[in-house]
Amino acid sequence: MKDLTTEDEYTNLPVGYMATERGISLVGDNEFEDFAEGPWLCSRIQVLGSGCRENGTDWGRVVEITDPRGAKHVVCLFNANSATEHLKILKSRGLRINADVPRVDKVLAKLLTEWNTPDQYLFVDRLGWADDACTTFTFAADKHIGTKKIFLMCDTGNEMRRHVKGSLDDWKTSVAALCVGNPVMVFSVSIALAAPFMQLLNRDSFTVHLRGRSSCGKTTALRVANSVWNPPCGLQNWRTTSNGLESVAVAANSTLLTLDELGQVSATAADEASYMLGNERGKRRARTDGSGSPCKTWKLIALSSGEISLAEKVSEGGKVTKLGQEVRFIDIEADTYAHGIFSNLCGEPDGNALAKKLNAAVKATFGTPGYAMVKFLTVHQKKVTAIASSFIDVWLSEQASLTPGGLDGPGSRVAQNFAIIAAAGEIATAKGFTDWPKGAAKDAATELFKRWLAAREKPVREISREILNFADRNTNKIETLGQSAIPDRVGYHDTEHLYLSSVSWKRIFTQDQSRTALTCLSDSGVLVRAGTHFSTKMGRSVPNRERHYKLLKEKLRKLAESDALNE
Repeated sequence: MKDLTTEDEYTNLPVGYMATERGISLVGDNEFEDFAEGPWLCSRIQVLGSGCRENGTDWGRVVEITDPRGAKHVVCLFNANSATEHLKILKSRGLRINADVPRVDKVLAKLLTEWNTPDQYLFVDRLGWADDACTTFTFAADKHIGTKKIFLMCDTGNEMRRHVKGSLDDWKTSVAALCVGNPVMVFSVSIALAAPFMQLLNRDSFTVHLRGRSSCGKTTALRVANSVWNPPCGLQNWRTTSNGLESVAVAANSTLLTLDELGQVSATAADEASYMLGNERGKRRARTDGSGSPCKTWKLIALSSGEISLAEKVSEGGKVTKLGQEVRFIDIEADTYAHGIFSNLCGEPDGNALAKKLNAAVKATFGTPGYAMVKFLTVHQKKVTAIASSFIDVWLSEQASLTPGGLDGPGSRVAQNFAIIAAAGEIATAKGFTDWPKGAAKDAATELFKRWLAAREKPVREISREILNFADRNTNKIETLGQSAIPDRVGYHDTEHLYLSSVSWKRIFTQDQSRTALTCLSDSGVLVRAGTHFSTKMGRSVPNRERHYKLLKEKLRKLAESDALNE
C-alpha cells in the first residue's frame, strides 16, 4: 500500500488516517482498536477548507470527492447537519465506503471534523459579486475572479454559468466595431458594461426599454448587449412566468438581463415584473415547517424591447403606471433613425443586412468583454470607483445646465442611471475593451437621455399650455389674493402662484385627462401639493377656504414655452 499522506492535498490529514491510492485508510494509532491493522475506509476525499455566508451563518466544510469515473465533485457539509446526512450527500456524489467498518458514518465524521485546513471559503447562492465589498466575482462554481475562495451553494446548470467564446479582439472587431455611429447600439452595449458598477456605486437596479416598430433592430440590440456576458441563448423572453423571472434575475445578478418582446406578456405580469425587478427581490415563500425562506435577491440592469411601452401594456389591464415604475423602467423610442435603430450601416446595403451580420457575429464570439471588465474592476476598484463617480457628477451637471428649469426629482434619478451607463462605456473604451472613439458612449447616452426627457416633457408641456391658454382667456377673471372680489372668478394669483378651483380645472381637462394632468404637473414640480393632496386649502381671505390647485407661475410658463427635441 503506497502512503500518499505527505502529498500536498493530504498534509493536514488527522492522526489515525492515511491516504492511499484507493483513498483513505485507518492506521494503527486510530482509536478504533479493531482496525489497528489499517483497513480501507473510503475512496478519495479531501477537505478543502471551512466557511460560512457573509453574515456569519451556515458554517460548514467544503469537501472534494472523486467518483468511480475519476470525476471530482465539490460539496459543502454544513455543521448543523448530522453525520448520516453528510454520508448521504457524499455517497450521492460517488463516494465509496467500507460498510464493514462499524459506525462508519461516525468514523468518517471524525475524519472530516478533525481534518483542519487554513483555507476559508465564502458561501454564496448566486453568481456575480460575492460580497458587499465587491472583492470577488463568481462566474461559475469553478470560476472566480478576486481575492476570496468561493463556494456556490446552488444548482450550477447552464443558466448559472457565464460562457466565453472567442477572444476580446474577435468581439471588438466583429461586434463592437459595427456599433460605432449607432447610438442605440453603443448605448445598449454600455448598459451591459455598466451592470457590475451597480453594486460598486451602491445604485438601485433599473430597466431600459427599447420601444419601436417590428423588425427595426430592437432584438439585435439586445443580442449584441447580451454578448458582453452570455451566448445567444442568454437572451430571455418576457413570456416567462413571474417565478421564472426570479430565477433568471438571480442568474443575471451583477450582469445584464435581456428581456425581449414586452407585448407577449399579460398586463398584470408586466406590471408585477417591472416592480419586482426594480425592488431587487422575489417573493418570500414558506418552508414546510411554516418558517419563511430567504427571498431571492439580485442587483442588475435589465434591457427590454417591445413595440409598446410599459404604460401602454399596463393600460391593457385597466391600470396606469406609477411614477416609481416609469423612473425604474426607462422607456426610449429607439427606431427614429434612418434605418430603424441604425444610422450608420457600416458598409452594409441596409439595416436588415447589418442586423444579420451582427446576429451572426454574436454567435461566434461572446462573454469576453464582461470578463475583461470584471477583472479590471477587481484589481483597480478604488481608482475606477473614483473615476466613475467624478464622470457621473460632471455629466449630471452638464445635463442639468442644458435643461430649462433644471432636472426635477424623477428626471435626476433617470439621469443618474444614464450617467452610470455613459461612465461604464467610456471606462471600457479607455481600457481598450471596445475600440470605440473616445466620447462615443457619452454622446450616445446624452442623445438618448435628451430623447427620453423630451418624450417625458411633451405631455407636461402640452398640459402647461392648456392651463396658460385658459388663464390668458380669463385674465380679467383671475383675482389677486387679498384684493377686491371679481365677478365670475375662475381663480386667484399672487406674485409666485396661480390658483385654480376644481370647477375651473374641469373646464380645462376632461375627467379622463384630469388625473394625468395633476400627476404630470406634480412630478414636474409645477403643482405644489399639500401632503398627499393635489389641492391646497386656501387662506382666510378666500370664501370658505375652498381648496385650489396651486401652480408655480414661472415654472409653468417655462415648460409651456420649451421646445421638444426634434419637434
